[in-house]
Amino acid sequence: MMLAPRRRRATAAIGAAVALVLSAWPPAAPTSPTAGLELRLTSITPAVADRGSKVEVSGTVRNPGATAIPAPTVILRGSATGLTRRSEIAAWAAGSTAGVDATIWDEDSLSGNVEAGQTRTFRLRTRLAPHSAASYAALPLAVDAAGARVSTFLPQSGPGDFPPLDTVLVLPVTLRAHRALFGEYGATRLAAWLSEIGPEGRLTRLLATGIERRAAWAVDPTLLAAPAAIPAERPIDPEAGAAWDRIGPQQRAEAAARRTFRAALIDAVSDQDCFVLPMADADLVAGLTVPAAQPLLRLLVRDGIAAGAEGLPHCSTTLLWPADGILSSARVSELAAYLPDGHADAVLGRASSTPGGATASSSPWRSTSGTPAVAYDDALSAAFLELPSDPAGVVTGQRLLADSLALFLQAPATRRELTLAVPRGVAFSGTGLDAALDRLEQAPWLRAAALDDTIAAARTGPPLADATPRDVPEPADLPRDPVALSPPAITANRLRALERALDQVTTTAKVRADGPEQVRLWNAALAQLLSCRWRGDNSQFQGQMRRLRTAGAEASTGVQVTPETINFFADTGRLQLTVTNDLGVGLTNLQVDLTPLSGWLRLDDQPRAVDVGAHSKAVVTVHATALAAGSVPIRARLSAPDGSAVGPDTTVLIRVRPTGDWIYWAMGGLAAVLMTLGAWRSRRHPNRPRLAR
Repeated sequence: MMLAPRRRRATAAIGAAVALVLSAWPPAAPTSPTAGLELRLTSITPAVADRGSKVEVSGTVRNPGATAIPAPTVILRGSATGLTRRSEIAAWAAGSTAGVDATIWDEDSLSGNVEAGQTRTFRLRTRLAPHSAASYAALPLAVDAAGARVSTFLPQSGPGDFPPLDTVLVLPVTLRAHRALFGEYGATRLAAWLSEIGPEGRLTRLLATGIERRAAWAVDPTLLAAPAAIPAERPIDPEAGAAWDRIGPQQRAEAAARRTFRAALIDAVSDQDCFVLPMADADLVAGLTVPAAQPLLRLLVRDGIAAGAEGLPHCSTTLLWPADGILSSARVSELAAYLPDGHADAVLGRASSTPGGATASSSPWRSTSGTPAVAYDDALSAAFLELPSDPAGVVTGQRLLADSLALFLQAPATRRELTLAVPRGVAFSGTGLDAALDRLEQAPWLRAAALDDTIAAARTGPPLADATPRDVPEPADLPRDPVALSPPAITANRLRALERALDQVTTTAKVRADGPEQVRLWNAALAQLLSCRWRGDNSQFQGQMRRLRTAGAEASTGVQVTPETINFFADTGRLQLTVTNDLGVGLTNLQVDLTPLSGWLRLDDQPRAVDVGAHSKAVVTVHATALAAGSVPIRARLSAPDGSAVGPDTTVLIRVRPTGDWIYWAMGGLAAVLMTLGAWRSRRHPNRPRLAR
């Protein structure tokens, strides 16, 4: 499919910014071989049929195994009796054949064998009865090959002048759960970013898909808060130059790609409906069960408003989309409390949580406080979750057509609104999403509408329930949306551990040469851990959490005064201690505070602040006075200039042996002993005669 001009420009601009770093982007891992054939549909024409239509179904069979298998006969089955109820659509899509009298419409007998790894194409044709009484219905189709089956639909249009459903399409520009996105800079992090915003990245394809459609964009402001531009040449200022030296090629490539994607995103959304989510697409619902997270979540709401006002000033920044999609008057009030003035433009949620339940056909609702609520259809929205197994988007598109037709037939003479929300982080490859939406746009019973119009209708819509339902039954026969149907990833215990780790990182950063960069890096990491994207992938959350906790542990133990035992045999003198830095970056202006834990040794001063190179040691000196003999432990504490403790306290043991007057008596006694030994030797060996020459 040819991209429209704006789509080509968006894709080309992003591609140019990251072309130089493609070699750092590793290819996807191959899939594991499986038994049997993989059956996929690549085309169904027409997408919406009429009486007498010539129908053609194309697809592929692939042998993923290691040995050849006989080529199958591919069979197209269908029924001229259409399906009109949503329950019938769901059952057929799930593989049920109950109540459907499907007959063979065509066959394609493939010859020979399908070799290992080989893909063969097929084409099936039929013609609908030219004189049948055409009516609105979804004809059930099935393609079978060697035990593999794909169930799909051929919607059929009918007569009559009925008002189409005013349809709003919500496209979420949100990141998927990937722990490398906000870890240490390097090749792994760069590859993760490019998989989202690179030339063939998921979000790049999403922009190309929606840039010329009527859609409402839900934007994670993380994608608007791109890094500052990195100068091509080293700055003259010493501090800025040192920071420039620490920037590696992967970080430069990431910054360039993110800045280019930001520009493409703003261009794509500039003349369309849009709303900006809280920073990191924060899981505001988590704050209702973890009150300690609420201050952080309010900051993320504020940051999202600021980023949206700067990058997308025409977009709403107070339209909320809770991760679980549950709607009620109580829930609307709880979510609105996060906003600075406690007022939301609207709240987006699942139709299955409204008083009408999963059968609700109208998307506008309102809370008892008057806040508009827009309910998206669960079944239609969940259909997009099938795209990973439907890369061509054909089966998904036909499911959308069939289900929306059944929804239309519930009350065809009544003007109604319909909202589809593509699930957050939905995976798709190539042009699958684009193809599915292209098919949906061919439905004469649907008409693209503006989100603002639906919000306006919601101001006088039916009221939501007052109380938030404890349990919303999961709609049957639908793909499971892991973000909406899983609990929050953040818990009270996890939040406490993460905040401790960030405190450790922040304190050590006060003396690190790259301190400001470290603070920005790990503050962003903590903010992103409050995102709702982790609901669907707890293992990725655990991995990202470990990164921050590891960084905190390294910061808290990476530098210390070396615990050792030192002999101090003097009344007064210099005492030398060693500061060890195991971190990979130098430390500056590190304060050393020494406290004797016994009165037998007095420290006459404290060491000067010290600089320690990466993976290096430095010696600090203090003047001491011995007051008595004994072992004196000294507590050694490192701190930043503001007094914040850096690293663990350690203990250095000093063996004190003051000299005093006894040293002179000892020296005199030693001289006397030596003189006595000399005299004794002389008596024992009298003068010997000299040998004659």
